[in-house]
Amino acid sequence: MPILSQSHGKLGYRRNQTYAFARDLPAVPLIADEMPRAQGDFPIVFTPAPPHMPVALLGGSVGNAFIDESGAWTRGRYLPAYLRRYPFALVRDKADSERMVLCADLSAEGFFETDGAQVGCLFDEVVPSERLNKILKFCETYESGLVKTRRLCEELNALDLFENSRVTLHHRGGKKIKLEGFMMIQEEKLREQSDAVLAGLVRRGVAGLIAAHHFSLAQFSALDAVQK
Repeated sequence: MPILSQSHGKLGYRRNQTYAFARDLPAVPLIADEMPRAQGDFPIVFTPAPPHMPVALLGGSVGNAFIDESGAWTRGRYLPAYLRRYPFALVRDKADSERMVLCADLSAEGFFETDGAQVGCLFDEVVPSERLNKILKFCETYESGLVKTRRLCEELNALDLFENSRVTLHHRGGKKIKLEGFMMIQEEKLREQSDAVLAGLVRRGVAGLIAAHHFSLAQFSALDAVQK
């Protein structure tokens, strides 16, 4: 739902530290700017549809291995921005519009009715509160990161560097789960590029995305994964 002062003037929000809502997610999107931090905790692969956006694998079809029974995120592990921004997101008000509207999943935990003066209010009467402005700023930064990430991935796709891949996860009890339908960047094709192309990838920041992806593949072992 769009967050509007007319409808939500007395709505408040306190961030709930449980991430139980993401317990069944086997993967979540990443933006380029967070990949250097995420590479040490998750395998980073790419979606099958162009422009092949990056995602962090969190546990295959068994769901999210980084959330415990209480809904707490594993201490010391990177928490993707996609989850940190929930339950808020910027949404285009029309399919062909550039105008973005701050929306929220009002069924999420953390929302409450206020008397207009409590800590956590989203509006000071009809004016966005400091709390709401911080939420909006985070969502705007995330959206800018998505635009940047899409541009970098479009450049990689234009060079035909992606290939279909799969892994087999080995779980306790001998159970094996095959994951398919994602892309990786081919090192062989990358090495075939000219010096001018490689230099351009470095200058435009694409090389950093590639490096984070390749370094992150070592994290398949953290998921008891064997690459096939």
